[in-house]
Amino acid sequence: MIFLKKIHTRNLIGRQKPIRFLISNSISYLILMVLAVGCANIIQPTGGPRDTTPPQVIWEKSTPNESTNFDQKNITLTFNEWVKLEDVNKQVVISPPFQKNPKIRLKKRTVVVDLSEEELRPNATYTINFGEAVKDLTENNPAENLRFVFATGDYIDSLTFAGEVKDAITGKEVEKVLVMLYDVADDSVVYKERPFYFATTDKSGIFKINNIKDGVYKAVALQDGNLNYLLEENEQVAFLDTMVAIDDSVNIAQFLLAENEKPLRYQRVLKDKYGKVSFVFNKMLYDSLDFRVSPSTDFQLEYQKDTLHFYYNDTTTSRTFYLNYNEAEDTVKVVSPSRLSFENSGSRLGLYSPNLKAKFIAQKPDQPIELTFSQPVSNIDADKIFLLEDTLLTPVTFKASISEDNNRIIQVKYGFKDGRPYKLIVAPQAITSYLGGTNGDSLKLNLSVIARKELGIINIKVDSLDKTQSYVVELMNSSGLALKSYPVSNKNSFKTKLVGMDPGKYTLRIIVDINKNGRWDSALYPIRQPEPIFNNTSLADLRANWELDLEMVLSK
Repeated sequence: MIFLKKIHTRNLIGRQKPIRFLISNSISYLILMVLAVGCANIIQPTGGPRDTTPPQVIWEKSTPNESTNFDQKNITLTFNEWVKLEDVNKQVVISPPFQKNPKIRLKKRTVVVDLSEEELRPNATYTINFGEAVKDLTENNPAENLRFVFATGDYIDSLTFAGEVKDAITGKEVEKVLVMLYDVADDSVVYKERPFYFATTDKSGIFKINNIKDGVYKAVALQDGNLNYLLEENEQVAFLDTMVAIDDSVNIAQFLLAENEKPLRYQRVLKDKYGKVSFVFNKMLYDSLDFRVSPSTDFQLEYQKDTLHFYYNDTTTSRTFYLNYNEAEDTVKVVSPSRLSFENSGSRLGLYSPNLKAKFIAQKPDQPIELTFSQPVSNIDADKIFLLEDTLLTPVTFKASISEDNNRIIQVKYGFKDGRPYKLIVAPQAITSYLGGTNGDSLKLNLSVIARKELGIINIKVDSLDKTQSYVVELMNSSGLALKSYPVSNKNSFKTKLVGMDPGKYTLRIIVDINKNGRWDSALYPIRQPEPIFNNTSLADLRANWELDLEMVLSK
């Protein structure tokens, strides 16, 4: 038996409530069908409640399920209503796989599976999974869990593989996930072949594969968006690191489902403005690239989400860029606009944020004012920047500097007083960009400082960390967004204090940072499992002028 070890946390943020799963034991339904007399045309019913009941097999009129010593050439399944077939070649999966797809057709209310061209294996148990191939005619309700099992020998294989699938990030159960078994060890089989056996998780994330023959199998779970039973780049995946030996009645495993990390690929280049060339990739750029340019020049780089911005300040218009990653190299030739076009446009340095049209900008008392510009900033003339306090517009002394994290941002730092209004004026030519442009117009911002009593304090504390491991402690809001992130290494505990926090609901999560890169890494099939995450199951409420203690203790 193979298990993936479950990781538990003790949550000190309020009282936890047990999760209960509610399973409906009965479904109320009404089947509406109108048959035209004479030509026997099937007419869509009108009016009345919508039919939500899936079609049902009438087994008394069908080929017996779970037959042994099976030698028939056709399987017939008769339904209690008119049905249709859709995407048969994609939806119908047979295990063990046939040499070629059988012919499946409709005869009135009966689905007929033609086995005449298939030489069945001796002493084998076959399972035909119809997926969502059979649907009712009027409302497209698919027949649920439609499986037909038969054995060519004296008995039906009876071994079982069961377990659950959880989301690797949230820890919640995931429904409608395919859990698949392959009778080969080749890692590439999930891209090329349909599974030998499979099942789909229910609303509780539980799956169960029945009628398995004893043996050793590769186990993979897949959120199959296009229902083709093959792993594709944009689909989430989970897998066990070792083959599963199925040799007793029940085998249990847990899968952690996560996005299968895509190899980094260059997609396109943006070059419509002088002084900036942008390279767009297919995913977030967390790490710097091995980057070269010819002819060689002075330049600055900025990594912004999935884009690499290259800033230059010379008269060269034609360049060749060499982007090295994934042990490969992309060569990109770029012809850029001339320096003259930039100068003729006024060489202006634009302000991206905040919005100058806003009547008042809310300013927290313990944070600097941040101005984000369209180009990297090279110089600040502080004599041309003015910070005026209160309604009397009294000039105050402040400090202005370029942000260490992003040189397109300048920070104006001052001990803002609760509830007072401020006006920030940036006179023309106060800010000079790397390209030599300046702000041509005055920038005027009206600020309203939020009173400290309208904000709160959050105290974060995490205990029982493993000193030999690295972690990332994250403060999360109610939308699941990480607001603060703290890498932690070589410590048994971690704590910090956050002031000036907005009222709202918060929680913590902790990432086990296996590769020590300061962030969570998803799955990389078949090489890497997603990094483990400890989640608190509840949100804690921070009110204005309150202190909130967020604590987690990792269980051993």
